[in-house]
Amino acid sequence: MSDGGRGKRAFRLSALAFAATCASATMIVWVAFLPGSCSFVGAAAEAETSSASSSFLTNAARFVPKTLITKYRNERGTPRRACVTHVLPSAAWSALAPFQLLAFSFGVGKKKGSWTARRRLRAAHRVAGRALFATTACMTFGYVFAIHREGLHFHRHDFPSLESGEALSVAPPLAALWRVAGGADAFEAFEHACAFWFFAAAARAAFVAARGNRTGERSPRGWVRDHRAWAIRHLAAGYSVVAQRALIALAHAACRAGFSQSRAAAERECASPAAQKGIFADALVLGVAMCVAAGEAAIRDADALDDTEGKEQ
Repeated sequence: MSDGGRGKRAFRLSALAFAATCASATMIVWVAFLPGSCSFVGAAAEAETSSASSSFLTNAARFVPKTLITKYRNERGTPRRACVTHVLPSAAWSALAPFQLLAFSFGVGKKKGSWTARRRLRAAHRVAGRALFATTACMTFGYVFAIHREGLHFHRHDFPSLESGEALSVAPPLAALWRVAGGADAFEAFEHACAFWFFAAAARAAFVAARGNRTGERSPRGWVRDHRAWAIRHLAAGYSVVAQRALIALAHAACRAGFSQSRAAAERECASPAAQKGIFADALVLGVAMCVAAGEAAIRDADALDDTEGKEQ
C-alpha cells in the first residue's frame, strides 16, 4: 500500500473515531441532563428551570411528539423500568464506547510503546469491555422486557392520532412497502432485528476475546482482528441511534427550507404527526444503513493498515 493510501485509511479511521466520540458526548448530555430526561439530574434541572425546560420541550415538539422524550418517566416524574434498564445504561455505554475505539487505535493487539504501557492498556480495555458487554445486555433486556412489553415503540405510543402502521415513511413507495410487508408489525420486526444485532455483535466480540485470551488460539485473520471487527459492528449498531437524531434534524430543516408556501404553512406541514412519524421512521432505517456501512468500511481500513504494518516489521 502506498503512503497516500495508508494516510487516507488512517484519516478515515480517525474521522470516524472523532465522530463517535462527539456522538457519545451528545448522547450523554441528552440522556443525563436535558429537560425531559428520565434521569434524576435531568428531572432536578427541569424543576429548577421550569420556563427553560418548557421552552426546550415546546421547540422539540416541532420535530417529535413531547411524549417521545418524556415517556420514560411515569406520572409522578420518577423513572420507569425502561429508563432504568435501557435509557440510563445507554449513557454508560456512550461513555465506554469511545475508549474502546481509542484503545484499538493506540496499542491493543499492536507492538507499539513500552511493554508496561501496553499491558496496562490491555487490562483497562479488558475491564471496560466487560462493563460494556454488561451494559449492552442490560440495554437489550430493557428493550425486550420494558420498551417492547410496555408498548413504548414510537409508532404505537407517540402518535395517537395515527394508526400504528400508518405514515411509516415520508416517501410514498417506502410507506407502501411497509404496508405490504405488514405495517407496524413489519417495522417492529426491523427494530427487533436491530436490537438482536446490537447484542449478538457484542456477544461475538466478547466470545472471541475470551477464547483468544484463554487459549492463545488464532484464526486465519488473527483473533484480535476478529474481536475488533465484531466490536466495531456492535459500536456501529449503537451509534445508529445518534445518526437517527442527526438525520431527523436535517430532514426537518430540509422540509422547512423546501416548502414553497408561507412559513406558517411549512411549520404546520412539517410538524404534523404524519410528517414527524415518517421522518422518525425513515431516519432510523437510514441511520442503521449508514452506520452498518461505516462500520464495515472501518473494519476494512483497520485490517489493511494492520497488513501494511505487518509487512514493514
